Amino acid sequence: MIASLIPLLLIGFGIYFAVRKISAGGSKVHGSSPLRSFFQFGVLFALLVIVANGVAGLLGRLINPSSLVLADDSSLARNLSFVVVGLPLLIVIGLWTRKGFRNDPHLSREPLTAFFVLLATMTSLLMALTSTTSTLHNVVSDQGFNGQTLANAIVWILVWVGLWRLHIAIIPTENSHLHHLAGSFVGFVASVVGLISVIASVIAQIAGMNDASLISTGTANIQNALISFAVGALVWIHYWVRTASKETQDNVWLTYVLIVGVGSGLVMAVVAASTALYTTAVWFVGDPTSINARSHFAGTPTAVGTVTVGLLAWWYHKSLLLETAKRTEVNRVYEYVIAGISLIASAVGLSMILIATLEAVFSNDVIAGGSAVNSFLAAGTLVIVGAPIWVLCWRGIQNRVRVSPEVELASPTRRIYLFILFGIGGVVAIISLLIGVYQLFNDAFTSGLSTNTIRDMRFSIGVLASTAIVASYHWLIYRHEREVNVAFVAKAKSVVLVGPHDGEAVRRIAESTGARITAWTRTDIENLSWPEADVIEAVTNATSEHLIVTLDAHGMNVIPITRN
Repeated sequence: MIASLIPLLLIGFGIYFAVRKISAGGSKVHGSSPLRSFFQFGVLFALLVIVANGVAGLLGRLINPSSLVLADDSSLARNLSFVVVGLPLLIVIGLWTRKGFRNDPHLSREPLTAFFVLLATMTSLLMALTSTTSTLHNVVSDQGFNGQTLANAIVWILVWVGLWRLHIAIIPTENSHLHHLAGSFVGFVASVVGLISVIASVIAQIAGMNDASLISTGTANIQNALISFAVGALVWIHYWVRTASKETQDNVWLTYVLIVGVGSGLVMAVVAASTALYTTAVWFVGDPTSINARSHFAGTPTAVGTVTVGLLAWWYHKSLLLETAKRTEVNRVYEYVIAGISLIASAVGLSMILIATLEAVFSNDVIAGGSAVNSFLAAGTLVIVGAPIWVLCWRGIQNRVRVSPEVELASPTRRIYLFILFGIGGVVAIISLLIGVYQLFNDAFTSGLSTNTIRDMRFSIGVLASTAIVASYHWLIYRHEREVNVAFVAKAKSVVLVGPHDGEAVRRIAESTGARITAWTRTDIENLSWPEADVIEAVTNATSEHLIVTLDAHGMNVIPITRN
């Protein structure tokens, strides 16, 4: 599923990029039309895939000659046409493209070039990974080498090696970042899925959750899982450990670590832990759907494996963040996202508890989807898992606010977080109140008020109570900090820096001031660097909300402006 979606997403991104590039106004860039380059690289990529599939199909027949008896002639004709027609075209267009790179060295620095090299490399990597894993699975399952899967593995591994060397040769280092992170993501997903399967298979085998007649099958499952993990780990080690982890820790790198590593690991662990806790509670306290323990706990080994791997991924990537010297807005985004998710889970659990309580008090019927006891257990699980995470995360955020109020209170992430929570919570509370009052009046005017009225209003009451608590709490914080924050935030809201190119200095200035920074590079100056302390002081003490700050050999000049 993932392997089929990634190329489609990359192709869609490429089309969007090409259209945007063309509509930006430049018909030619360094003598090359973006539209022509897009279709030239696109045809080259399509021919590469066609030829690789054709060669793999023919090689599969040679590796396993016995398959020729059962092989159909149409596949042979297709593979031959792919090679006979596609290979000469691939060579001709490839040589033409190489000539274009020699005539225009700047072409290798174009984002469109990096995109198509990324697309081709990731496609070959996914094909090589899946075919290699399938080949090794066949060997473990005593099916021997399947000629076609082995041929696919050989061909796509060779294609990937060639594209990797091509990437090193023509793509500049600053444009290689996304390629290395994309390969790291593929290896991370494959190794995580494999390791979860390993742990789940081992637990199931030890716990005797496989039938006696399926012991050999259980062993094969462990071996297959180990193979999947090993292949994915090799990809991850090559792309991440040897390459991406040693590169510049810019915002893209931090975003990958926070979202893919820390965020996904923590979410996996929380979801799996909640599932395992709910399953256990239902078995001992609730109303299980099966009296057979092995059937009821069939998903527990996978849940335990997911918790283990999720925590491992979270711990590893979190340790990488601890090595970064400065706290950035990306760190804040992660913390507030985790706090928001855990708070929403807790609020949903609180709503479910109130709903289940009203249901149990005013009716003997069960709530849709399970018994009242199971509903209590599901709600309790959400609160037990979500509330501690929110308390720990929010306490850490508030501690940072107390230590550095001038920085944290000026953070746009914090203001957006507070505004969204009390805003969405307030809207949901109003809707719940309207529905509840409607149900109240409807019963009063028709059948008369009774205990059934409270039962009918249980969802509105539960949602209203929980969202009102969340919305009011964050509204009080937002209102207080909006007043306090005036003394800390920079008076200049937007600043245009015109001077030397220094992305790190601009980032630090933006973080320290909270202003929206736009950087323009001057081409008439050399060997200058931004005096960060002076710029921060100028932005903080500005008398206008909008500034232009220039830097040249004579020094820094601050120009206050207004927008008409």
